[in-house]
Amino acid sequence: TDNGGPTKTHALNNGSPALEQIPVGINGCGTTITTDQRGENRPGSKNQPTNKCEMGAWEAQSTDPTAIRLQSFTGKSGMGLRYLTIILLALAIGTTVIVIRKEQ
Repeated sequence: TDNGGPTKTHALNNGSPALEQIPVGINGCGTTITTDQRGENRPGSKNQPTNKCEMGAWEAQSTDPTAIRLQSFTGKSGMGLRYLTIILLALAIGTTVIVIRKEQ
């Protein structure tokens, strides 16, 4: 999946057992390996001062997402009902679906 960066990565979901598993200093976490595969900060760096790294190539970020991208946009009208579906992809969080409906 495109989570930003030069290569595709697999983002972890909230509650994943791979989150916060590697203490700083173990297997290069925050010492020799200071960024994830996308170039985002690993723990121990000045912008990511938490105490553990995620397992794998993707590191969850503790700040608000730096980018939100429109993933899809659909709309339909007729029979007195109009609606708009917007799907946003926040790179550090996941997908959010917003549905706006207006009845006439």
